[in-house]
Parts: sequence; structure tokens; C-alpha cells
Amino acid sequence: MTNGKQTLLYVDVTTPITTAYDAVTVANAEMVACLDNNGFSLQNADIDATTKCSAGNYMESVLGQQSWSMSGDGKKIVVVSPDTRVDNNALFKLARSGDYAWWFLFDIAQASMRYGLGKISSFDETSPNNDAETFSISITGSGYPGDQDDITP
Repeated sequence: MTNGKQTLLYVDVTTPITTAYDAVTVANAEMVACLDNNGFSLQNADIDATTKCSAGNYMESVLGQQSWSMSGDGKKIVVVSPDTRVDNNALFKLARSGDYAWWFLFDIAQASMRYGLGKISSFDETSPNNDAETFSISITGSGYPGDQDDITP
């Protein structure tokens, strides 16, 4: 079992979005600052292929559309130089622009990774009374996701 604290979210806004998956590196990736939680989700939508010839009462299906997403939430901070982490204000600007970027969810303990081209599909900030301000983001992927076996070392 791995401590979730070892899984970190990175974003690369420098590498061109036209770069092939197997040519992407983590060289330009910057860590997203002060996350409390992050995650990866892969969805497969089935297409019903059941006919009168199907066996018994069981549905048959074929693979339809696939999609993936990443998410993160954390404390709202502003980083100051020389800190190069991506803070919530930089994420806000990326969300506002609607620009695509390369996103990486990297488990440093297991040396495993999920990555792909995506854009921030939702950005939320919360400012509770007498408590830390927080933010959350959802990233919607475009194309297929990669893992540590697909990336250029």
C-alpha cells in the first residue's frame, strides 16, 4: 500500500500540445502547489450489442467511447520566487484560457505515472470563515492517457 502523499500532480505548459505521446518528457513539468488530494479516472462507455441471438438474459456489449480525467484540491497559496510550483492563481489563468497542457500524476514511491493532454474543465475556490482558503480543479483529457511505460525517459 502506498501513502497518497507520495502521488503528486504536475503540469507542463511549455511542451507543444502537438508532441507525440512517446516523445513527451517530464523535463518541463512543474508541481502543482499544496495539494491535499488528487486522482485519476478512466471511463469506458459500452455500446449495447444484445440481439435475439444473445445467450440467455445477459447483455452483450462492445467498447464505445473512452474518456479520462484527473483532479486535485488543496490549499490556496501564492508562491514567491524562487519557488517554481504552480499555484492556484496560475491554475485559474490556465482554466480561464481553456488552453490544453500536458498533465502528469506521478507516484514517486512506486515510480508509476498517468499522463496526457488535457484542459481544466472546472476550477473552484472556497473561502470559509476562519479557515484556510482552498481550491479544486478537474482536468478533462483529450486523446488516450499514457503511463510510465509510454513516456520518454
